[in-house]
Amino acid sequence: MNTVVKTTTKKPAKTAVKAASGKAVRSSSGSALRGTVLTGQALIDDMRAFRREVAADPTLAQELLIKIGAMTKGGKLKTLIRA
Repeated sequence: MNTVVKTTTKKPAKTAVKAASGKAVRSSSGSALRGTVLTGQALIDDMRAFRREVAADPTLAQELLIKIGAMTKGGKLKTLIRA
């Protein structure tokens, strides 16, 4: 059974998550900003915030799965590991 899922394009918000150093490191759309690297607890906090953001919106979750190659544009999950 094929499932067709409509996706909408959202404009990325202009806010950013700030690291402990005060430098902006990731836009709210999830794209990393240039020139900064997170380490330690700041990295963990950023990853958790991104996970919550993606998990809260099924459209964002599907877009992420398509981007990493785990899902086709038609909404079908790919077999990534073959035994």
